[in-house]
Amino acid sequence: MAVTMPAILASIHAVSMDVRLLCTNIVQSVHTKTLPGKDARLQFNPYVAEIEGALGEIRQTIRETQNILSPIQMLPDEILGSVFMAAWNDGHSELTKTQVTLRLSHVCQRWRNVSCSIPILWSEIRLRNGNLSHLCLQRSQGIPLIIALEEVDPIWDGIMDHGVQNIYAHLSRAHKLVLRVETYDRLREVFHYAKDVPVPLLEHLVLTSQRLRETGGVHDFDMTNYAPISRSPFWDNLSNLIHLEIQCPSLIRKLSDYRYMLERLSNLQYLKLDVGTFIIDVNILEFPSIHLPNLRSLQFESFTIKALQSILGTISAPKLGYLEVNHSEDDPMFGSSLRDALELLEDSTILSRINSLDIDLGPEECTGFYTMRGYSLQGECLLKLEREKAVYDRTWNHLDGFVEVLPKVAKLFIGYGNPPYVDMGRAPSVIELDLGDVDISVLSTLGRYQNLPSIKTLRLGFSDFRHEVKLVTQFPRIKEVFFKCCSNVSRDDIRALSRHGVKVNIQMAKQ
Repeated sequence: MAVTMPAILASIHAVSMDVRLLCTNIVQSVHTKTLPGKDARLQFNPYVAEIEGALGEIRQTIRETQNILSPIQMLPDEILGSVFMAAWNDGHSELTKTQVTLRLSHVCQRWRNVSCSIPILWSEIRLRNGNLSHLCLQRSQGIPLIIALEEVDPIWDGIMDHGVQNIYAHLSRAHKLVLRVETYDRLREVFHYAKDVPVPLLEHLVLTSQRLRETGGVHDFDMTNYAPISRSPFWDNLSNLIHLEIQCPSLIRKLSDYRYMLERLSNLQYLKLDVGTFIIDVNILEFPSIHLPNLRSLQFESFTIKALQSILGTISAPKLGYLEVNHSEDDPMFGSSLRDALELLEDSTILSRINSLDIDLGPEECTGFYTMRGYSLQGECLLKLEREKAVYDRTWNHLDGFVEVLPKVAKLFIGYGNPPYVDMGRAPSVIELDLGDVDISVLSTLGRYQNLPSIKTLRLGFSDFRHEVKLVTQFPRIKEVFFKCCSNVSRDDIRALSRHGVKVNIQMAKQ
């Protein structure tokens, strides 16, 4: 029979009346008896116990009623399962997916039943979870797995550890594999034992060697019988791989090894490489380009210009839409000039279809810090240029290459100051202007941008609101303006902009 609200309230009322009557009878019984002073406390004990028992009953009734009335308990199992899935997929949690599932299943019996009925909640297998791997393998009911081999001492006592063997036995079910080990040699060892395992479902592979990244490599034992990772037969099993991340400096030491690896990954869509320097042992002009017909995103970390040129010249990717390049601290010439970076990209035929570009030119001793971000789609382009830790008079001397692409700019970001050597009149297509965290002292130069008649959105940083209002109204097509950390804000100022049809957004405003 369904539990209704009137029935619950009637139950609470009946119990409370019973307790009230019981307490009244106890008090009357106490008053009718003569209690010697010495034994008074002892004679009260039975009455206290009786009252505590009655209070325990009412507490239990209230607790049961609260559980029934709780919104989360009123949800059908299907909706509760969707809530569990949202928590499981939350990328901001510090917990692993398995830890999230365990916490949910420990709340109550119903939650445990619901969580056990959703196999995907148990599909993450981690070596560091120890005995939980058996539980996850059982409750995942044969669906594709996320397998993470994370070397954590003293859990990892060698590749033939019982827990690792158990995971290898189910490696064919993996659709995502994360290998995060302590040394390059350990990573080679894993590849050696995994080379004969078919992985038809594997689409996502992440390789990380933390100690190699920190110390430049630690070789704990003889690896002469193991092939280099880039030449491992394991790559022949990865024809369905879509996502590949390699975050191990010096993991791949030769350009020919790159070719060997990438030639076997024709379905790759996302590639991120952080491998440091390597030997260019082949002439890229003597070999045909490696055709990656589905590659859409390419990221380079800690690359030198020479290495970058070699890789870009090796790959043919007609669908590539996003390219990100971050500087290498080992290459002092990488960020010497914005023009050099632009010329490098212009010389690469791979960029013919790029619609999103992110370049970090890195710190420079004399010319400051640059970050340029560009988006180009059907002739439109977004460039983002920031300057930090810079010598003002020298920083903007290297903007010639930037000026050359201004006619294509649709959105423009300039942070930390104002470039005095850039003629904004050469950017007639700008529809969004972001001046970042400009200082109040340079706000007067905003007038130089008024020859941009197409601007519809304006973003301003730390500023004097009243001073900016007069400038904003001078843009003929302005539709929306964003102010951050403004002072001296008044309703009259906001009304003044509203009368011009401008939508005002104020973030962290100070009255």
